[in-house]
Amino acid sequence: MTMETGTSDVGVVEGYMGYKVSEIWDALDPKVTIPNWKDLVSDYAKYNEAARTANPPKTFRYAGHDRGELDLYNQNVPSGAPTLIFFHGGGFSLLSKEDMAFPAPAFNAEGIAYISPGYPLAPGASLAELLSSTQQAGKWIYEHAQELGIDRERIYVGGGSAGAYISAYLLTTDWRQFGLPRSIFRGGILLNGVFDAKPLYLSEGWSYLGIKADQVEALAPLSRIGNLVDPVLLARAEDEPPLTHIGNDQFAKAARSRGLLVDNHVGPGSNHFTLVLDLANPRSDLFRMMTDMILERAKGR
Repeated sequence: MTMETGTSDVGVVEGYMGYKVSEIWDALDPKVTIPNWKDLVSDYAKYNEAARTANPPKTFRYAGHDRGELDLYNQNVPSGAPTLIFFHGGGFSLLSKEDMAFPAPAFNAEGIAYISPGYPLAPGASLAELLSSTQQAGKWIYEHAQELGIDRERIYVGGGSAGAYISAYLLTTDWRQFGLPRSIFRGGILLNGVFDAKPLYLSEGWSYLGIKADQVEALAPLSRIGNLVDPVLLARAEDEPPLTHIGNDQFAKAARSRGLLVDNHVGPGSNHFTLVLDLANPRSDLFRMMTDMILERAKGR
């Protein structure tokens, strides 16, 4: 790997983390390194169907666009429970809130309410528009906590892949700009994430996100790390594209430097599309770490 100089609409740019601009896509997109990814994602459907049948969600609208709804799963969960908001992945362009139903029964069994929000997808929405919509979701949940039957002081936010990027963006938002406390979350859980917008901007493969040169820093959770005030648990699969591995560890290092890193877990034998299945397995190390974090911190700051 060598650095190269490329060109863009804003002039001369360099590669990223030792990768040429032309190499970023292959070094970042797990669909390149895991050829059977469609089969793995298709497996989610049977788990989601079973979860939604056994535990039908309550659906709420938080915004006017087509995907401006969220599903609340709280079967047998007492009112005022701690809550996990979990954003789906899919490269900002695939999947939906229904594709993250399968973890709900396991979290509900632990007394944790579970929310799966929808959000607008690229290329119909730019990354900036998409992230703004997820801020709407976070704000709506916090402001409607009583209606949802959750404790707004015990809300955790997380996601996998693109969902991890979204969650990190929300965790590095100063919510005072929306008339709310500085942070509306108690902590974050980030799986298989990249948290820098620069490789997404540089690579032609991610051009559908519509990132402009003057947005790269503002849209990057890593660049906004100074706003992070809540503890975060990071996890990545053992088999990850190299830039996902690097991106995960970048954010973990930054969180550690602020005294906010709970752990940086590596899921043995897992890949980008299978690690998230641990969220439905109460015996998995990742599930135990997540529930320990949520339930223990729910006892009070």
